[in-house]
Amino acid sequence: MCVPYLHSLKQTDISQSQLYVASSASGILYRLNLTSTGGKYHLASRVFSRPPVARTLSNLLPSFLGSSSSVLSESDHVPQYIRSLAIGYQSPTGERDIWALGEERIQKWVMKPDGWEEKMVDQNLSESIRMVLQDSPSAADSKLDLELLDLAINETGKCIVLVSYAGKEETGHLRRLYALVQMELVGKFFSVHHVKPVPYQNTAAPSAPVVPRIQLLLSGAIVSVEFGDTV
Repeated sequence: MCVPYLHSLKQTDISQSQLYVASSASGILYRLNLTSTGGKYHLASRVFSRPPVARTLSNLLPSFLGSSSSVLSESDHVPQYIRSLAIGYQSPTGERDIWALGEERIQKWVMKPDGWEEKMVDQNLSESIRMVLQDSPSAADSKLDLELLDLAINETGKCIVLVSYAGKEETGHLRRLYALVQMELVGKFFSVHHVKPVPYQNTAAPSAPVVPRIQLLLSGAIVSVEFGDTV
């Protein structure tokens, strides 16, 4: 199992367990539970899923319960590589929001304190972002070659997405440009609130040497972007 992203959730109880969320290269989310008993560590893992439903009721359940699949995929069911995981709001009852950003889509899951997960959102983000960036003077063409790179959730619950796209510099030269896109989930759809260009210069290559990452500072008041060779 390839696990490019591993996030820790703080959990305090008498068993001193540690809870993690991991993603695979094939778009699957895992719940990992690390416990210590008698000086030995035990790791249990399972795929995100809803609790099993009694077979006698399966044909009576309405469609509003939605899909229980934990695979981040396109409409044609082709799995998407998960670019980023973000930990969001924790409710007073112990429920925790988990966000997964794919190549074009985003999912929101709610981790229940009794040990199961429910998928609440599964939307295509790239189309909404592409429509906004196409109107930018820096856009090279309508296709943009848009990439969703990283995701963070601020204290107000808004999504901050780091993107890159094919753009034009003031000199007219083509290169990869970067921007932070702030989005909010309104009902069942995402709306773009703000797009902030991220200045980045690399004379050795047209794009960053590594995939840049977002860091939220001062409770999200400042967004730092780490490019590997500069911040």
